[in-house]
Amino acid sequence: MRGWLGLLCAAALGLSAAPAAAQSRLVDVEIPAPSLQGNLLATPLVQAGSVYLPPSYGRGRKRYPVLYLLHGYSDDHSVWLGFVHIKEVMDRAIASHRIREAIVVMPDEVDAYGGGFYRNSPVAGRWEDYIADDVLHFADSHYRTLPGPGGRGLIGWSMGGYGAIHIAMDRGGVFGAAYGISPCCLAPVEDLGAGNGVGRRLFDLHTQADVDAALSAHDYYTMAAIALLSAFSPAPEAKPLHFRSPFKLSDEALVPDQPAYDDYVSQFAINRISQSRAALLGLRAFGFDYGYGDQYAHIPVAGRMFAERLGEAHIPFRSEAYDGDHHDHVAQRFEAVVLPFVANALDAPR
Repeated sequence: MRGWLGLLCAAALGLSAAPAAAQSRLVDVEIPAPSLQGNLLATPLVQAGSVYLPPSYGRGRKRYPVLYLLHGYSDDHSVWLGFVHIKEVMDRAIASHRIREAIVVMPDEVDAYGGGFYRNSPVAGRWEDYIADDVLHFADSHYRTLPGPGGRGLIGWSMGGYGAIHIAMDRGGVFGAAYGISPCCLAPVEDLGAGNGVGRRLFDLHTQADVDAALSAHDYYTMAAIALLSAFSPAPEAKPLHFRSPFKLSDEALVPDQPAYDDYVSQFAINRISQSRAALLGLRAFGFDYGYGDQYAHIPVAGRMFAERLGEAHIPFRSEAYDGDHHDHVAQRFEAVVLPFVANALDAPR
């Protein structure tokens, strides 16, 4: 039975048609990236991504806070869809009232070197500006967001964990909360220091053909070192690598090369706490965590050091070290710890 006749008969029988339950949605998007204009890696000026829309989004005109998720090095945004299962996690958290409804935006940060560490670089492009300007503009102009820091949370994992912390420190008043999961690159220690054998390997790359061969071979640590230095110590005029090495060879050992080394070290988050103190104090929630057994040796060491410096600067933060590595327990902790910590610090939908 259809139309008014069906409704009349249903009413006569004491029946009512139950409205369909509201469903969340995942939407694939393409995000314009004008901030990447002029990069030396031929990175496209349109980046892929996905957006999660909460169950009630399709009904009414309510506006929602937004969680921005930043992926790690050599990954793309699909890590949030597959490894973390963001749709199922958000649906459970909302249905159980552990968090309020929110939009989730998951942009790519992908280039020929595997990632630009969410920093502005004349080599890899202005990835910080891409996230803090282009992606936010895309979200605010395409979806019913709550603009302003009270409606924006930033969460990242690994390279993205560094990115979340770096952008929060550099862009005060843009985000209301930030959290780094297993964040890399907080301090130039362990495998980011002079004892890193990969740094020695870079001295064997003399031509563009050498660089291309390393990239084609998917030599992970060499690629990561090239990407890191292109972001932290860029030099567009230097060929073929387009960066200044902070190290030099002395009797086949790596030693600091001044002044490039001091410039390199100054870029790390641990050495920018003082200048970023106002930005960090402006956050409603700030934190990071890491596993004791992280495969990247600098992460637990730098995490402890970073926590100590934040404490000395009297900056409120949440930090936790746990029994795990770079991947163990990340998905579970995202759902149980990180998501409610960040989401509940933001404004409610209205």
